Amino acid sequence: MSFDDKKLVENYNEIINGIKQNRPQKAKPDFIKSIFLCASMGKSYQVEISR
Repeated sequence: MSFDDKKLVENYNEIINGIKQNRPQKAKPDFIKSIFLCASMGKSYQVEISR
């Protein structure tokens, strides 16, 4: 919750790139169907995925 917008976007991009680079070979390229963010004990928010 203490991250500014730029740091959140940077962190998000690193996580998504890491997941995509470690994708199982048999998984389809668009295997990420939805993403939710939340603080440890907070409400979750769905992230809109642009392809």
